[in-house]
Amino acid sequence: RRWVTIPHGEYVFHFEGGHAPGPNLTEKNILFFGNIRPYKGLTYLLRAFQLVREEVPGARLLIVGQPIEDFTPYQKEIDLLGMEKDVEVQLKYVPNEEVVEVFARATVVALPYTDVCQSGVLLLAYGAGIPVVATSVGDLGDAVEDGQTGLLVPPEDIPALREALVTLLSKPDLCRKMGQRAKEVADTEYNWSRIAKRTVEFYRTLRPPSKRGINNNFHDEKGHPFCQVNAYTMLSVAAPWSHWSRFVFLITRAGPICGPYCGLCANSTQPAQPTASWSWTTPR
Repeated sequence: RRWVTIPHGEYVFHFEGGHAPGPNLTEKNILFFGNIRPYKGLTYLLRAFQLVREEVPGARLLIVGQPIEDFTPYQKEIDLLGMEKDVEVQLKYVPNEEVVEVFARATVVALPYTDVCQSGVLLLAYGAGIPVVATSVGDLGDAVEDGQTGLLVPPEDIPALREALVTLLSKPDLCRKMGQRAKEVADTEYNWSRIAKRTVEFYRTLRPPSKRGINNNFHDEKGHPFCQVNAYTMLSVAAPWSHWSRFVFLITRAGPICGPYCGLCANSTQPAQPTASWSWTTPR
């Protein structure tokens, strides 16, 4: 088996003309953005922020997003720690036209997740040219260039999270430099044109097996041509409707019942019969 990894694309299009606001260096704001779910690790961020504000005068935590769970325990934690004046909470879905305004206030974006595959919030931060403090879970460990686009910390490690946040809030030159690198990465590695090119190149490797000298004269019990390459391909299509750009994943199986349209079997005669599953995801 051969695995090909094509990354999640950037969200530079949220910033008009590709202009990134960059980190807000006139304030010391930590932004926690997106849907609020248990795996987002907000509890750890709140406890780390309690320590951060003791070391960084004027530090503020901005929590902006729609709760997908009961927010009451988080609010109780904020009240218990006496942080009401330093924590700004906006429990709402943020429409596209307001995203720039929210990110323009951020000095650093925090992703204290305990479990995740990939994060659209990370790529929003990159597109905005803002450094991140993220946990080394899922693909974040690869997507974040530790010390270059942000700082990586172990999940659920409050002291490490505190230290990373204090470092960026206390060193504006470092914060600016990391933000510039984040924007550069968004414009290159996570650019949609580059991703499209890599996707096309991958599909071109799935040329007909017969052209590679593989005997393709196999049939199933019903006499249908059987493709020796039991290929699963995934096509992602950005759909620009509500709730940002939702991604539709169409999974097509080229198996016992395949055809000329699957592009794999040169001797197929039956129309392609794809099996499709639809997965809705948002970057929040």
